[in-house]
Amino acid sequence: MSDKGICDKCGAKAKVYLCDSCGKSFCKHCLQKTMMKIAKCPFCEHHIEK
Repeated sequence: MSDKGICDKCGAKAKVYLCDSCGKSFCKHCLQKTMMKIAKCPFCEHHIEK
């Protein structure tokens, strides 16, 4: 899912992607950084589909 908003990780105002489990939002940059390490939400550790 994506929508305009504020990234909960870095605070950027951008198109954000939402975690289905906890509802936290990530900008594309933060999501890519997270996916390079692990495919889990850094807030709730819910698995994120690649």
